[in-house]
Amino acid sequence: MTNENRVSGLTLKILAIISMFVDHVTYVLIPPLLNGGFSDFISGYKVIAGPFAGLDLEAVYQIGRGFGRLSFPIFIFLLAEGFYHTRNRQKYLLRLLIFAFISEIPFDLAFKKTFFYIRYQNVLFTFLLAGLAITLIEFLMRIPSKSAYLKVLSIVIGFSVAALSIYAGNLLLTDYEGAGVAATLVMYFMGETGNGRVMRREVRNGREDIYEVTTPGFKLRRLIAFTIAVVILGVALNKIEFVALIAIIPIALYNGSKGRQRKYFFYIFYPAHFLFLYIVWRLIF
Repeated sequence: MTNENRVSGLTLKILAIISMFVDHVTYVLIPPLLNGGFSDFISGYKVIAGPFAGLDLEAVYQIGRGFGRLSFPIFIFLLAEGFYHTRNRQKYLLRLLIFAFISEIPFDLAFKKTFFYIRYQNVLFTFLLAGLAITLIEFLMRIPSKSAYLKVLSIVIGFSVAALSIYAGNLLLTDYEGAGVAATLVMYFMGETGNGRVMRREVRNGREDIYEVTTPGFKLRRLIAFTIAVVILGVALNKIEFVALIAIIPIALYNGSKGRQRKYFFYIFYPAHFLFLYIVWRLIF
């Protein structure tokens, strides 16, 4: 199978976005139906299933939420890739910060039906905490020193930064909490850094793209990192997170190419789809 026919970063991003959208549609719209909160369009009375009578809504809920487990591990894989390749780490972090705040009100409206809910923050804050930790740890690791004592000290401080970022995820109650931060750090430091890959430029159909050539050992290390990240989520949060291990298939087929990128599409889609779900919820229930 050639690189051209394998999975690009764009394909992974589309899969993650679809999975996320299905998950959030299921989370926002199905529970009110299960709880008898659906207003019949004709009679106006509250009914259990309305036009969905005959459907096993609980099964629909479980399937939708299960499929939704694919999104976060794929996103943290793409975040790790982005952090490894980006030329401007500061702009990357600033973008996460800005859209984390932009997304918070739509996030609270969709999930908590209020403009401000302090006990649950959107996933971009989780990404931001992980990104800050990665940046600080790498800064410490790159400080030149011939002293063994200082090298050990930098390692200790690096682990302390990682622990504090995980604690911050739990303290701030971000989506996926500290487990999400920990999974991202594992995905980056185990699955992205180190030797074993070379980037090359190719021109296909008149379009220049960048492809990644990796050794079998590096590919295996990346898959192990992805697996460990999912296990962290499953153990720390809920066993349903283990469903995301299915995503190891497209990750294994990833060809290192970005594909056709729309840099701000996800950042715009993320708060927009929350507003959409809230409006739909208001119209129906």
